[in-house]
Amino acid sequence: MQEKQEAFQIFVKKILNNTLQIRKTLEPNHAKLYIFKTLPEYNQLNTYPGTVITGSSNLTYSGLRSQKEINSISREPNDFYEMDKLFDELWESAVEIVSPASKEEFFKKVIDQVWFNKLPKPYHMFIRVLEEFFKKETCENIRLPASIT
Repeated sequence: MQEKQEAFQIFVKKILNNTLQIRKTLEPNHAKLYIFKTLPEYNQLNTYPGTVITGSSNLTYSGLRSQKEINSISREPNDFYEMDKLFDELWESAVEIVSPASKEEFFKKVIDQVWFNKLPKPYHMFIRVLEEFFKKETCENIRLPASIT
């Protein structure tokens, strides 16, 4: 759980410092495309613009370690430019989830609702304990204080 919370905090930090934007393609798309651009000072006069990986691997522990996945890697300039162009086309037509302009709204709707990002009120904890303790079909007639007064 600690690792997930740390990963979540990295996610939040990247949204806040504008190094992470998220969009969703209009059509369902299960393909994975990873593009690694080489810095100009290392791209060997543009003969090595970067690396592309396409395939089925998710960037998760199981996707990288335990599941059988198939990927293709290429450092060919034509492949790189073709995949980079495809990514840009998909990005432009995709639905924005979070960007620098929408991050405040995203935090209100999503981040602020994540349970480990906030401390629950004691009353809500009390109700939750009662719900778990009395969660039986024979106890359906239990009423909460708000419904009594």
